[in-house]
Amino acid sequence: MVKNKARLISILLLVVMIISIIPQTAYASSGFTPVNGISSAGGSGKTPGSPTPGGNSGVWSSRFQGFRITILGYDAAPAFTFMGKDYLDLVFSYDNIDSMDYFGDNHKLGVLRNIYESKNELNTKILSISDINTLLNKGNLITSVPKGADLSNAINNFKSSKIPYPLDLVGGNWISYGNEIKNVFYGSSDKLDINALLYVILNLATVNAENNTVDSLWQPKSDAFLYSDTFTTEELAQLRKGAIKPIELMASKGLGISIEPIIWNKLRISKEQYSYGVYGTQTSIGWIVDWLETPDSNGKVWFNPTAGKGTGGYDTSLFGRMGRRSMVAKGLSFTFYAYRDGAGKVITDYEWTISPPNDTGQSITNKVVSDIQPGWSLHLYRLKAGDESSTQTFDTPEGNNPHPAPDPSSIPLANNEKPEQRNINIIKTYEEDGNHVGTYSRNNNPQRIIIQNEIEYKVDEWFISRDYVNVNESTTWTQIKSNTSSSSSGKSTTTVKVEEPNTTLYVKLIKKTEVVGDADLVIRESQITKAIDTMNPNIPNWGAKTMNFNYQSLSGTCDYIEYCGGCRGNSEDGYWCPGHRCGKSFVLRDTDYDYHFKNIAPIKEKLLANVGVFKALNTTGDDASGNRSSLSAGTDGVSSFNYQMVLWRGKDVPTLASYKENSSHVLNTLLSRYGKQPVGSRTNERVYFERLDTELDMDNSIGDYFTDSKCPEHSSYGLSSTAKNSNKLQYNGDVTIQSYTGVQHKIGNAVTTNSTNIFAALIGKPVSVKFSGGTIVTSSKAVKFYPYIRMTYQLPAKSDNDRINVNVLSQWISELYPHSFAEAAWGSTKDINMNLTSVQWSTHQKAIQGTDGWQGTNKVLPGGSIYNLDTKNQNTYVSVITWQPYIEDEIANKVLTEGGASYKLTDTIAPHDELAKTAEKALDNWRVVQYIEKNTKASNAFNGLKVTGGNVSLNSLGLPNKSSTEDKYYMKPADVGGIASQGDVDIINKTVIEIHYKIVADVEGNITVYRKRDGSGWVEIDRLNKTQGIDALSPESKALNDRTQIITNLITVLTRNEGNDKTASWATSDGKWYNEAFDGINYVRRETCFEIGFVDSPIRSAALDPNLTPVNKGQSDLFSTAFISQFRMNDKSDAYSSEVSGYVGKFKGQNVILNGAENMFKTRVFSIPNVNVQDIKGN
Repeated sequence: MVKNKARLISILLLVVMIISIIPQTAYASSGFTPVNGISSAGGSGKTPGSPTPGGNSGVWSSRFQGFRITILGYDAAPAFTFMGKDYLDLVFSYDNIDSMDYFGDNHKLGVLRNIYESKNELNTKILSISDINTLLNKGNLITSVPKGADLSNAINNFKSSKIPYPLDLVGGNWISYGNEIKNVFYGSSDKLDINALLYVILNLATVNAENNTVDSLWQPKSDAFLYSDTFTTEELAQLRKGAIKPIELMASKGLGISIEPIIWNKLRISKEQYSYGVYGTQTSIGWIVDWLETPDSNGKVWFNPTAGKGTGGYDTSLFGRMGRRSMVAKGLSFTFYAYRDGAGKVITDYEWTISPPNDTGQSITNKVVSDIQPGWSLHLYRLKAGDESSTQTFDTPEGNNPHPAPDPSSIPLANNEKPEQRNINIIKTYEEDGNHVGTYSRNNNPQRIIIQNEIEYKVDEWFISRDYVNVNESTTWTQIKSNTSSSSSGKSTTTVKVEEPNTTLYVKLIKKTEVVGDADLVIRESQITKAIDTMNPNIPNWGAKTMNFNYQSLSGTCDYIEYCGGCRGNSEDGYWCPGHRCGKSFVLRDTDYDYHFKNIAPIKEKLLANVGVFKALNTTGDDASGNRSSLSAGTDGVSSFNYQMVLWRGKDVPTLASYKENSSHVLNTLLSRYGKQPVGSRTNERVYFERLDTELDMDNSIGDYFTDSKCPEHSSYGLSSTAKNSNKLQYNGDVTIQSYTGVQHKIGNAVTTNSTNIFAALIGKPVSVKFSGGTIVTSSKAVKFYPYIRMTYQLPAKSDNDRINVNVLSQWISELYPHSFAEAAWGSTKDINMNLTSVQWSTHQKAIQGTDGWQGTNKVLPGGSIYNLDTKNQNTYVSVITWQPYIEDEIANKVLTEGGASYKLTDTIAPHDELAKTAEKALDNWRVVQYIEKNTKASNAFNGLKVTGGNVSLNSLGLPNKSSTEDKYYMKPADVGGIASQGDVDIINKTVIEIHYKIVADVEGNITVYRKRDGSGWVEIDRLNKTQGIDALSPESKALNDRTQIITNLITVLTRNEGNDKTASWATSDGKWYNEAFDGINYVRRETCFEIGFVDSPIRSAALDPNLTPVNKGQSDLFSTAFISQFRMNDKSDAYSSEVSGYVGKFKGQNVILNGAENMFKTRVFSIPNVNVQDIKGN
């Protein structure tokens, strides 16, 4: 019984690609310049062989081993395939492999650990060392070695007897041979040896004698991650021609190589008891064994050894004790700056390192070896292009703009290369339709230079010269050529080496205004598929062509014999009968013909769509069918055959956005990529090229090619003809596939920096806010999603402008942090909005007349006087306002990859309501206090002493005593004393307003803000086009963005107004078709507004504390001096006296402050003379 595999991390089914190895003529390739590399490889050691392996019982043998070889890109994912598979398993034998139960796939540095039950499901090609050696010796396979190495010796060394086993039992000891394996595969020194086995393995190929090309068994992957570098069309062509070897191409990109030990064996439970057979690397077997030892959902354990549990079972030496340390990373750590997740998406800007393990001598557990790090059961190498650095003419980030070659200062120096050796100049001249565009120079380049086409500018001519022309942007190609000599030249892309005495490479690139024919074989950036017809006369050498069908003569006479009777003769001499031959001429009988055709050229599945509704149509016209009118032989010429194809970007496949398109969309049958995150990656190239070859031939599986004639009298007599074509129709061309896939996004996490300068608006209230300020609550939970873009597709037989829009995913994830904001604000209709009255205003002449400024009518109030405060006809409003993000369920569930559960509308209610509740309590307990100022010239008393009640020191006023503690003085807190003497304000009215905003980005680059209020539908209130920034926002949208930065952050995480395709219907003016879209993030603005004042009772009264009067030296001193005073609100509520000034509550853990709260109500300035009412009565 086999354990159910439902618990696997992942099962990826990959198309099995089989290359049949057929005999070819062997040839000895000429040596090439050796490449170089660095290594991290070792692992030799020994230990006593106890317990002895199952080999004593015939279960395991040393030949049950091998090596898994992987070519690594910059993300540590496979960058090359071997015979269509991601890996090569180089084994010492095939014995017992088929009898294994579980097969481990993948490589150590990948994130997946897949298990299969058949070796045929593996994404690896299993070949034995002896088979490859035999094929090399017979010439079925070829290989290449560098200059200085002997090819015959290299092939002779490729045999099992000369390659060490990773692990072997010798003389009673288990011995591992990691160091010796490194010496064979790489060499014994730090430098890659010219006789290293890697040259033989990585350069394996067959020869295609028919077209004189080399079919390397190692082929570059179209989705290999090389940052801005790619496998160029020129490099791939040189690889096909054998002009460069696979190892040279790998080295030029600085690719890595991982080699892992393979083993297969029947796991042992005890000395005599065996379990499942496993095949794979030590890493993948560690994962398999751990999986088998882990109880399943029913609690069953499928592998439970009596010894070695957790380290591989009873045969611990094969695994945890020796096998897993047979090959280890040693000496160097390898650092990667990207990785590929389980969905195949490249994750950049993520640094991780593979370091050599620290061997403590303990058994290496299943869990440890199955992890990526450290480097157990692994040899790592990184290739580099010898000791020679290189550059290229095309600076990819510059795109389609004319520009100089890349800055060479960013190109690392090669070994033994000195800066002064970089003395080569690259001068590029651009022309459009024969007119000069610009000339650009770059100095101090390496000698090796790759000459490249650019997006719309193509190489027209280049030459190398010893002469350097000091150019500027206006220098023309003609001027350059008239002042230089040439040592070598060309007219197409290639790689050159500029050596002394030459100094300069000159390159001319041209751009021609596109004619229709050129355009018809171009898949534009915004197109997924493009319909083309062979009948299109605008494509060079296309259009109507004639296929000739030859038919045979049907003319003849009838041979029927009509006998007349009277037969004679005998049996000896024979009989004969008199009669006559019919002799009538044949006439036509079946005259109908119906000719059809088919394409017999191999279909490139990655270029020519061949599934579902995208399959090519074979259409015919009237001349393809008819009736034969003559008995004579002849020819029917058919000129209406039209092969109506659909081209597609099969090496740059986008993913249909599942949240915008149905899974049954016709494109899904072609793309096979559908989801809310990209399935696989797209090309890194801005343009690539494919050759299209079609050959139309007669299709005799359908149609009617048969005609015949008959005798008018005897219908069984006559002739027949089957028409056959005498020629085929060919339609060929080079297809250009242009691409733009956006750029990696920045994180949208901007936070407002001017919250102290933000003024709130109290909606529907006739007041302006007096003070600014707010509280930012930053988000710690990202909203992550893949935005979508608009592209188009075409079905067969459609014209170029008949394109259908479709939504596909951006390749780049957007990470947005939606912040919250809270503010408390107040406003009043008047500045002085609390009335102060008294019937005891002093009318003494000295109180109402004087030049000191404190005197006046109804202005001077002696100590002990009764005063009244009221807020009649004075409106003061206080609001607490929150701005909170939320995601609508449709977006959260179908669009977001992360963060949807963190932003629900229902979760925004409690934070606001809790703030509003505490604010209401604070306001209901906010009371009036008194201020006294010694400086009577001051405009107000608020810089003086605040007296909140009794027992306050008056020293700052120059008075030796304290404020009185008698109840009749001062306004009391809420619920203290009678209502008329309480100084706290009341809540007159409370209103709640809720407004929703939605911010949406569309595929034409617009950012639109919608508003919804009072149960109404969404209404557009603002729109930024793709060229506008936030400075163009309306005041209402600006208020939202000032507080939350949501519009700023959304713009940050989306790529807009990019690309170069004027054929896109939404970008005909500028070609900026690429605009990433997102269907919306929402904010809710809740405002709870309180109208406050004195209501119960509307008039508050108290006596003016006599202790507050200035010093009185006697009757003659009365009214000689005074203080000024005012009443206003305290700086904090009595309900929260321990909190900071202005505190009205908390919002998501942050204090919310009502700035300027003490000014919500205040009286006019009045004076307190050095007189109290008793002094006046005494006088």
